[in-house]
Amino acid sequence: MTAMPTEVLGLPHRRLSRADLAAMPDDGHRYELIDGVLIVTPAPARGHQRAVWRLASLLDQAIAREGDALEMLLAPFAVVLAEDTEIQPDVVVAPERDFTDAELPGAPLLAVDLLRRR
Repeated sequence: MTAMPTEVLGLPHRRLSRADLAAMPDDGHRYELIDGVLIVTPAPARGHQRAVWRLASLLDQAIAREGDALEMLLAPFAVVLAEDTEIQPDVVVAPERDFTDAELPGAPLLAVDLLRRR
């Protein structure tokens, strides 16, 4: 995960908003905002995607056993925590009723972001 100086992308030198985020290019990178700071990550590698899939499979089984009206989605899917904070966790779980077609407006029950160990 890398915080990008806004001037590198030709963006204004201020806290960014979700409107600024919507203007980001569709170039294979994941663009997220945390407290108005742009976070840019490259497309995930194969090992990362395998780990996400395995975790999601286990979580899916647990959700099915609980019988609750929960939904699990995988990135990219927007979780909106504020006007200046929009993230895309690798895995997000929340009550089905809390999702819209485009985003999860509010905190999920579970958010997982897998990071590569160095």
